[in-house]
Amino acid sequence: MSAKEKKDVLLMGIDLGTTGVKIVLVDCMGRVKTSVTEEYPLLTPKPGWAQQNPSDWWSATVKGIRNILKKQAISGDCIAGIGLTGQMHGAVFLDANHEVLYPAILWC
Repeated sequence: MSAKEKKDVLLMGIDLGTTGVKIVLVDCMGRVKTSVTEEYPLLTPKPGWAQQNPSDWWSATVKGIRNILKKQAISGDCIAGIGLTGQMHGAVFLDANHEVLYPAILWC
């Protein structure tokens, strides 16, 4: 890979957290080019309970990716790789058609 090709390599990191999705774009040297955060609600129907709608995660992630590509004026073809991380110990219940039955139950 030439120096020019290395310079043009971009990597995306996506962190699906409890308050929102954070998306960062870095070059091959680890320098941050840009980042965005798209928030979504944390539902607390009862004291000590925490839930979220998985559709909110997806909508925020799609919106964030579109925004970060727009901010850098690039297409998805410019992304060489994607790293994904997220909150842990949440339960998402699906029906036989893989549709979400209830809000996700979170461990907070």
